Amino acid sequence: LFVGDALTCWAAAVMLLLTFRTTPGDRPHLDDDDPSQAGSPWRDKPFLLLLLLVFLLAMAFFQVWSTMPLYLRTSYGLSESAIGSLLALNALLIVLFEMLLIRAVEQADRMRMVGLGALCVCIGLALLPLGPAIIAAVGSMVVLTVGEMLSMPITNTVVAERAGKASTGRYMGAYTLAFSAAFVVGPVAGSAVYQHLSPETLWYGIGATGVVLATAFAALSKPLRSPR
Repeated sequence: LFVGDALTCWAAAVMLLLTFRTTPGDRPHLDDDDPSQAGSPWRDKPFLLLLLLVFLLAMAFFQVWSTMPLYLRTSYGLSESAIGSLLALNALLIVLFEMLLIRAVEQADRMRMVGLGALCVCIGLALLPLGPAIIAAVGSMVVLTVGEMLSMPITNTVVAERAGKASTGRYMGAYTLAFSAAFVVGPVAGSAVYQHLSPETLWYGIGATGVVLATAFAALSKPLRSPR
């Protein structure tokens, strides 16, 4: 498995080098990218609040790759192949339905849709203890995948629009940093609750957090439309 993973990474590297070979003169110049209009994301209070909410949402979402497989193995008794199939279901649903779903909600309030997506991610994880095992596992994956499809792409759009052309790199870098921090903290915090309290405490706690996130994301809709 790991040797195969390494080989595909090297193959991708070679393909990228062959496909995107450029020289310094090939870089486009954007006349409307005025540096004087650039702003710092660290002085944008509504955006900083958005980063905090994104961090909390990502902490919950990354349980899918850490404590959720552990729970499926120890509490449900699912095999590695069954757990892998569930994770593959997440990717399959995204491939088949993400663009259709985004198109269907493109006229809705974006932050309310992000809030709804955050709620679905958290409620999906909160469904895990309800059983029976395979029904709860599939239902959980479907619900949280719908939440992922609603929240992640729309949040990217909100951040890019908030930044403007001159500050896109800065804002997207800060946004990515929130996910990276959650990728470090989320599994550690989740496994600590899982081990020292109980798995049910973790899942139901995430479900309650989803309600808070949905309300907070919706409340940020107007502040994020105000000028920086």
